[in-house]
Amino acid sequence: MAVSWQPSVLTNGRTGPAKQVNNNFVTSVDLTRRQKFHPVSIAGTKRAFAETDAEGGAAQFSRQNDTEIRASKIVECSDEHVEEVQPYRPGSTPSVTQHPLLSLRHPSYDLPKQLVENFAGLGVHVIYPWQSSCLMRSGVLSQAKNLVYTAPTGGGKSLVADVVLLKKVLQNPAKKALLVLPYVALVQEKTKWLRRLVEGLRREECSEGPGMNAQKSRSPEITVVSFYGGSKSKATWSDCDVAVCTIEKANMLVNSAIEEGTIGDLGIVVCDELHMLDDEHRGYIFELMLTKLMCLQLGIQVVGMSATLANPEVLADWLRAKFFVAKYRPIPIHEHLVYENTIYPSANSKEFLKTASQLTSSDPTQRPSQPTRIIEKSLYQELSNPLTNAVVALAAETAEQGYGALVFCNSRASSQAIACLIAKTLHHIPASAEVTERRIDVLASLQALPGGFEPCLSDTVPSGVGFHHAGLTIEERDIIAEAYDNGTLKVIVATCSLAAGINLPARRVILNSARMGRDMVGPAMLRQMRGRAGRKGKDEIGETFLCCQKIELEPVAELLEAELPAVMSCLTPEKRGIKRAILETISTRMISTYEGLQEYAQNSLLWHTAPNHKMVLDMLDAAIVSLLKDKLIEVTEYDTYAPTALGNAIVASGLTPEDGLFVHADLRQALSSFVMDSEMHLFYLFTPIPHQTQSFATTSEVAWPTFRSLLEQLDDPSLRALRLIGINPALVNQLANSGLDNLPERTEDELRTARIYRRVYSTFALRDICNETPINTISLKYNLPRGTIQNLAQTCHGFAAGMIKFCQRMATPISHCAPDQSRNHDESTIGPDAQLIGAGTPARPTITNSEASGFSMLAAVLEHMQSRLYAGARADLLEMAQVTFVKGRMARLLYENGFKSVRALSEADAKKDILPIMMGISGWKLKQIQRDVNRSAAEEGDAEAGDLYEMRKRKLEEKLLRKAEIMVRSAAVIYEREVLRTADFEE
Repeated sequence: MAVSWQPSVLTNGRTGPAKQVNNNFVTSVDLTRRQKFHPVSIAGTKRAFAETDAEGGAAQFSRQNDTEIRASKIVECSDEHVEEVQPYRPGSTPSVTQHPLLSLRHPSYDLPKQLVENFAGLGVHVIYPWQSSCLMRSGVLSQAKNLVYTAPTGGGKSLVADVVLLKKVLQNPAKKALLVLPYVALVQEKTKWLRRLVEGLRREECSEGPGMNAQKSRSPEITVVSFYGGSKSKATWSDCDVAVCTIEKANMLVNSAIEEGTIGDLGIVVCDELHMLDDEHRGYIFELMLTKLMCLQLGIQVVGMSATLANPEVLADWLRAKFFVAKYRPIPIHEHLVYENTIYPSANSKEFLKTASQLTSSDPTQRPSQPTRIIEKSLYQELSNPLTNAVVALAAETAEQGYGALVFCNSRASSQAIACLIAKTLHHIPASAEVTERRIDVLASLQALPGGFEPCLSDTVPSGVGFHHAGLTIEERDIIAEAYDNGTLKVIVATCSLAAGINLPARRVILNSARMGRDMVGPAMLRQMRGRAGRKGKDEIGETFLCCQKIELEPVAELLEAELPAVMSCLTPEKRGIKRAILETISTRMISTYEGLQEYAQNSLLWHTAPNHKMVLDMLDAAIVSLLKDKLIEVTEYDTYAPTALGNAIVASGLTPEDGLFVHADLRQALSSFVMDSEMHLFYLFTPIPHQTQSFATTSEVAWPTFRSLLEQLDDPSLRALRLIGINPALVNQLANSGLDNLPERTEDELRTARIYRRVYSTFALRDICNETPINTISLKYNLPRGTIQNLAQTCHGFAAGMIKFCQRMATPISHCAPDQSRNHDESTIGPDAQLIGAGTPARPTITNSEASGFSMLAAVLEHMQSRLYAGARADLLEMAQVTFVKGRMARLLYENGFKSVRALSEADAKKDILPIMMGISGWKLKQIQRDVNRSAAEEGDAEAGDLYEMRKRKLEEKLLRKAEIMVRSAAVIYEREVLRTADFEE
């Protein structure tokens, strides 16, 4: 794809790395050749202040003003071949008078009036016939029958689950609900939605039932709390009525509830994206959680849904559920194939396959289908590639018509490059004053972000275009997504991961490629991307355009023809899920006998999908032997299975057995040779294992020259700490000199060594975060996107909490009860003659008293360091970092300006005292605004550039003032709480 984009050569007086897309590198010589010189002397002419760096006096080079380009026109073919678009007919759906059950007010649903009004306030006035049929399945609403259902993306799956979940919570005040989602963004989005749904709702009054387990008196309001890795919320299972969780957090909550004996409080579990069961990295966690619920047989209702389930009947059989399959889409979708600037219809996969085979056939008699539209070839060099030309033309056409377009690309670099090209083609299209104002607000919000923002967005947002990928920070992605959702932006260019991450539908979905990186996307992902087309209430139709090159036609045709893969179990030896499943059931004291473990296996998806059951039992036996060998479980004097301290620690921290053993080895080494006069050892213990950080430091991404430089800057205690961990500076120097990318990983020892080096490399970045280094500075230092750095910080939050739990459990003594005294939920199925694998093996303690004491002290040290990690600041700023919006650099600036305590900040004047400090660190943002205004004035001849600058500056000031006011109020609340705590202590 012949697309290139060159960012500023200099940014804030610093030389930035030039970006390159598909080898079209733009050098300074190229820029010079493009420069137009005028025969007018500028000797003695002073530059405007905006053109200089006030701090360093260095000239500021803004981006080269590229020649405006126009998108190619798309022309219709002859009328006889033009695809007829059927108008959207709302009347085709029965009305409430024709079908009374389409109203949530119908007595059959028995929903509170306030809940129905809340649904209406969020735009849900009537439901679809399939939703009504699904809800009215026998026992789903009235008898808590389990349910598995599928419906296309955009077909309204979530509403069914919302109704079932909230009805359960409202009518059974003693019961809690668990909603499980795969991604943090979905958890946050769903939490906001549910909180709006339950606003003003009150539970029915009821006395404490057997499932209440002596809880504190609970508020009549419904409390919705989110749980996910990296969250700084301190809410617990007892604090909520509805817990919205990621897969990992949901499993940990279930484990804690089983161990504490409060699992009876759980009334319903809703699992969205149920097809994630066969995800090779996380699917087994989903399965082992649901298997535990099936094995307990406590009447907990399970509801599972997905848009891409190939075998719902198998999953329904496993979960003892009713299943329902819906194929209804409220908005019709028209699908197209785009090849060599020509658009062909492809109403279904067979038609696409026929068209693709005709286009690639060398047989002259094989003539392709007649196209519906032709995209004119572009005269611009940037659009010479037919694929790029088609994507830009289709996106520009959609935006010009006032609709939204969603473009999927196969990489971060291509998404930014395509977004810049589309923005150039839309630059000449005028926007209304209101939309222009909203786009200025979006830029002001981006410029106000403390971690900086992607400069390319300054070029795309004014034209109504944004891009979305993991290289951006969470705040940037949220601002872009919200701006697109409310119509401020008309085009959003994203990587494929967006299709599964958040819900952003569009009138037109354009696939720049059917690849994710180098590999073809799977059938499920492709359906999710295409399913984003069509927005209920805004679009009459949805359109998808799959743009292909010749070499991709046949693979794409096969992909479209492929059936969705059946969801299979991940509790297999190669995926190592069964070891964790067994360890968790034993650690939570849910099962302690061999027969109980057999029953657990019989309740798993593995049992329902395995070719034969003997194979499953053999896998069970092998896993038990492995756990005994690793000393994660043991056989007690009562001939039952029990967890060791290490097994308990691994389960409590949410690690896999393999990762838990790796961490345990590091912690034991730390106890024997801890370097107290350096923080590097603590930072290393808080650094997640590499595969948990979205490849922050895979061996192929470790910059060994940078690693060497970091080692050379260390003081003696820090270097000694790393040597004890296992780092050899000579090896790092050798790798830096040789240009090799990675370490060998052929044996177990080599794998462990490579993992240590990757983890230490990440530790340096974590140290920078805790030492108040700005995220954009860290990004430049390691040549990694700011989003990747931010992800490391967030992953560290969850991992740090896990390490503290690990140490606390290692310091807790283990006591084994006789079988009749233990809290087993499978007592009725335990036979008196159960044969244990490993019976007769003497129980051996895995931890001495001195080690337990050492782990207890280590837990205390790690807790202190965790506060620094959350604050992103040094120890002297921990008090100030409790305040909302006061983290890292802001805490330091307030401290240096005299606000050294929460009390001082609570007594400050937000406008007079705090706003000037915040504006002082926003100088570069003001310069960015000035450059944008100057460029706009130069391109459009705008004589009111000064007014535009003042307006955008005022917008920035208003946003910062609102933050300052929140900071002062937050400090006042914290200080008041401290005063009351002190008074209570003195009394």
